[in-house]
Amino acid sequence: MIFSKYIAFFILSCGTVFAQNVLFEDFLEKGKAEFHKEWNKQDFTIAVDNLEKAVKLKPDNAEAHYFLAYAYDRLNAKDASSMNNLNIHLTIKSSREYEKTIKLQAKYKGEILLLDPYSRLTSVWGSQAMSYLNFNKPDSAEWCFREGKKRGGFGDFFLAVNRKSLDLCSDSAYLFTMGDNVTIPMWYLQIIENYRSDVRIIDDNLLNTQWYPHYLSGHKIVDFTYSNNNLDTLNYSPWDSTEITINVPKFFTAFKWTVPPSYAGAYLLRSDRLLLDILKQNKFEKDVYFSSGFNPKSMLGLRPFLQFNILADKLVPSKRKQISDDKFYKLADEVTSLFKYVNTNSQDDLHFIDMFRYIILDRIYMNRANEDFNLRLLVLLDGKVPASKFPVLSNNLKGFMKKLHEELK
Repeated sequence: MIFSKYIAFFILSCGTVFAQNVLFEDFLEKGKAEFHKEWNKQDFTIAVDNLEKAVKLKPDNAEAHYFLAYAYDRLNAKDASSMNNLNIHLTIKSSREYEKTIKLQAKYKGEILLLDPYSRLTSVWGSQAMSYLNFNKPDSAEWCFREGKKRGGFGDFFLAVNRKSLDLCSDSAYLFTMGDNVTIPMWYLQIIENYRSDVRIIDDNLLNTQWYPHYLSGHKIVDFTYSNNNLDTLNYSPWDSTEITINVPKFFTAFKWTVPPSYAGAYLLRSDRLLLDILKQNKFEKDVYFSSGFNPKSMLGLRPFLQFNILADKLVPSKRKQISDDKFYKLADEVTSLFKYVNTNSQDDLHFIDMFRYIILDRIYMNRANEDFNLRLLVLLDGKVPASKFPVLSNNLKGFMKKLHEELK
């Protein structure tokens, strides 16, 4: 009789655990589903409701915390257009969930939406800081940057890489950036460390929003030729490949190149038109750079005129002349010295290492005739960026590296 009771209790317990597992998976999948819907059909109140229930059922599940953090963030601002008016309480809630994710699983193994938990901490706190800056609250912005660093964002590696990027820029240069792990750490460096605050950082993606160009103009970072009213109404426009001419007074010449459509083969986006406006009014009086990882499709056809410097590529108003092999090698060596700061638990840190490898391989392909130099670069990669320490995440990159090693044996 007693034995039968134990059996019944065991069966009941197993049934309860099974039911909880089914409920958890249902809540988790429903929450995640909102992220994979079409943009205009996403409802993050539904995502939050389901993911909060999932976390309550399984508080030790890192993926549930990660997605709940993302849902709070998207509830705060669905995209960059509303990033200028964030709610600090939702930022804190999002941050706590990312922190919990990392505590449960330092090397997060669940599904990732664009960025890993470490980068997301940088993003949510940096975005909140910018929201305060937009409303002229520098003290609150500084608090956000410091709080984000304290909670696990603004990792030493991306701060070190972005210091080096800023170092490559000349005085008062324009630096066009793209991506949270580039733009936001640079904001941190300029505001918290007062590091190279002369460089005019312009995030290309944010140029598509209504508020950001006004922020740039109001803080004297950029002087657009558009009036404030025109900035409000500026949108994407039909565009055929068009030759653009910019007079360059300091070189007594004119710079001409062809700007192709950047979207759907027929349009220029708002960000493209504003970037072009900046280039026209600047007339190369200040140097112009593009950060590493900048999307070539957003470069207005300027890629052939870039002088590649690994982290910050310089726009030159003439036929592209690359830096010397010795200078490139020295710079590559200096960049590898920053890899001591890499958080190997962060996929985004490792993705950057892969991007660096691609840059090195691209230089090798550009110098196919110079086998001695190419071998030096491969030895640098093998010696200072070994796959045993910094795993290669891209299968295509693994193939390229293997092929090059075989060719240069």
